Amino acid sequence: MKRNDNNLEINVKGRGDLRLVDTSVPAREDKEKGGSTRTVYYAEHGRSETAAKLALELVPTAPNGKTFTLIFLGAPLPKAELTIIGPSKWEKPLVTDERGRVTLPTPWSGCYVLEVTHFEEKPGGSGEEQFSRTRHISSLSFVQQEGMRWTGKP
Repeated sequence: MKRNDNNLEINVKGRGDLRLVDTSVPAREDKEKGGSTRTVYYAEHGRSETAAKLALELVPTAPNGKTFTLIFLGAPLPKAELTIIGPSKWEKPLVTDERGRVTLPTPWSGCYVLEVTHFEEKPGGSGEEQFSRTRHISSLSFVQQEGMRWTGKP
C-alpha cells in the first residue's frame, strides 16, 4: 500500500471485494456541533459480497446488483442520504428507504462511486483522545460493464 497526497494506492491479488478502514485521523474540534468529532473512513471496492463487514457499509442485496442496503453496526440505516457519482462525473443525491435500501441509477458502463456520511452521537476515547461523536464516512466503488459508453464528450 502506498499513501499518496490525496489517495491510497493498493495492489492486491485474489478475489472478492476489497475493504479498507482508516482510524488514524485524530479527533478535531467541531465548531458547528460543539465538542470534538472523531472521523473514521471506510472504503470498499467491489459489490460481489452480500454481507457487511464494516461498521458503515453499502451492501448489495444480490451479487453485482444495483439495489443496496446501508448497514450501520449490523442494522439497516433508513432515510440516510448518499451520493452516487458516475463515469461522466455526474452526481445524484439519493436517500435510503425505510428498510435502508436504495436502487442505483447506473446508465453508463464504467466506474461508479457511492459516498455516505453518518454521525454517531456517542462520546468516547481515552486520555487526551476524547471525542463527543464519531463521523463515519464510507465509500464504495465498482465497475459496471453494461450500459451506455461514456465518450467524455458532452
